[in-house]
Amino acid sequence: MPLIEWKFEYDTGIRHIDIQHQKLVGITNRLHDAMQNGEGYNILETISQELIEYTIQHFSQEEKLMKIFEYPHIEEHIKQHKMLTDELSKIHEGIKQNKLPLAPLKMKEFLLAWITKHIIETDLHYVAFVGKEENTPVTRNLIDNFKEE
Repeated sequence: MPLIEWKFEYDTGIRHIDIQHQKLVGITNRLHDAMQNGEGYNILETISQELIEYTIQHFSQEEKLMKIFEYPHIEEHIKQHKMLTDELSKIHEGIKQNKLPLAPLKMKEFLLAWITKHIIETDLHYVAFVGKEENTPVTRNLIDNFKEE
């Protein structure tokens, strides 16, 4: 049984960002399922590496979108991305060096906080800002065609 079910209220309305967020929920659920089956440690390094790669790509996409729309709180949002990246790097290094007690639980807590605090609260603020402009044809086209690079 998944730990987190994707809900409509998590949607940003930006298809590629929503797909990326759903991927993070999927990673979290994979870790949770493995932990439920006593396999948390076995997949932790794989999940950790996957999250490092995901984070680089995802944060780059979000920051690009914020720049396009001149989001006024971009610097604060980028700082939050850096804090998340730094925390993930610490967890990743602890896992690689086998120096992180209760590593699966720490990773799961980190992911839950990321989803509940950053995605559901912080990301939806910049999306609301972008949404104010979305009725213009140019903005709608930008959002509809915003693609991963």
